[in-house]
Amino acid sequence: MTVKSLYDEYRQGHPGGYQRSAFGRYLQHYTLSTRAVGHVEHYAGDQMYIDYTGDKQEIVDAETGEVRSVEVFVAILPCSHYTYCEASWSQRKEAPQISLEALWKEKFSLTHKKNSSLITRNS
Repeated sequence: MTVKSLYDEYRQGHPGGYQRSAFGRYLQHYTLSTRAVGHVEHYAGDQMYIDYTGDKQEIVDAETGEVRSVEVFVAILPCSHYTYCEASWSQRKEAPQISLEALWKEKFSLTHKKNSSLITRNS
């Protein structure tokens, strides 16, 4: 939810209410004075979040001295915060499947999101 969508909803219910700048100021004051926390319940083994880090890293071949760029693949189990990282040569579609092949055999299926993926347990 954005401040704009909150303001639009507010104005529908209060046509003569605060202007956007005053609404934003009061909303900021409210958020700073309250300790609201969004809590999401995670169940063990239910989900795994996967994505690549933003920046490429470099590795150096110890024998030849050649420098190569690698992508860093990250998988996180949200319930335990267990994190798995692995360098791969690219972000090709096959790369995460190779990185997590053992998990994908029977228990998990892949659902694509915008720039990352979410793996959920098959029922």
